[in-house]
Amino acid sequence: LLENGPLHGYALIEKLSETFSISVNNPNQVYRALRSLEGLGAIGSSWDDDESQGPPRRVYQLTDDGRELLDFQIKDLQETRSVLNRVLEAHEKTA
Repeated sequence: LLENGPLHGYALIEKLSETFSISVNNPNQVYRALRSLEGLGAIGSSWDDDESQGPPRRVYQLTDDGRELLDFQIKDLQETRSVLNRVLEAHEKTA
């Protein structure tokens, strides 16, 4: 989701639900994951203190290292999908 642009934590949680139908029962899990990714250098954050939005919020964005990691993970997912498709095709032939 951060590939599409910076987001604050609450917006990220909303988009997880809207985009992937992932319900976040414990927002702390998302914030822990964000801190972990930031510790790895995959994302960065800054404070958005625009007064029209209320109190300052931390906004997260993908870093160059994060883009490289994302590209690697996407390639891995594509390879996994390919294997799964072959398994399903083999099953369908015998079913």
